[in-house]
Amino acid sequence: MATAFLVLSITGALLVAIALRPPRATPLGLGSFLAGWMVSELAPHLAVLHVVIGVLFIRAGALDELQGRVAAAVAAVGLAGLVVLIRQGMASGGAVEGALREGLGENYREGIPADVNERYDLRVPWRSVVLPFVRRHPNVTRHRNIQYAGRGRRGRLDVYHRRDRPTGRPALVQIHGGAWVTGSKDYQGIPL
Repeated sequence: MATAFLVLSITGALLVAIALRPPRATPLGLGSFLAGWMVSELAPHLAVLHVVIGVLFIRAGALDELQGRVAAAVAAVGLAGLVVLIRQGMASGGAVEGALREGLGENYREGIPADVNERYDLRVPWRSVVLPFVRRHPNVTRHRNIQYAGRGRRGRLDVYHRRDRPTGRPALVQIHGGAWVTGSKDYQGIPL
């Protein structure tokens, strides 16, 4: 029991460490990138899972052995790292707001039509927290794989717009991450 707790705690702490400080060039570069990416994207979910698993092991008597106590300490360090990742993610709202003010002007909100401004909310919807991989919105239409350059997959884009197609609204161009090596337009910009 305590050994399993220790193995899980060390694995979790290592994954959090990779998310906090991704290794540069390593033989396992892509694997560590993907692991760290998933941990940073799902930090709130993993924090809850971390606590639940820790409580289950502790209630099962893992603290009765030295390995279990070490595992609990390692799990606490991993949980602290997840809290750091969560705080970093929460700070992104301020960065987005700053970019909007810089690009559109300090009073950009005054240019938003009143009916839209009433619904303007930077908070993350609970649905996205509970179901992080379900990203369809009923009021959004997606046109996939529009060829804009050359041939093949690299020259395609997706266009998203509101179903009611209002006029006079700004456009946002989002280029997905992945250093032109990994990643996909199919899911990375959907939360926007």
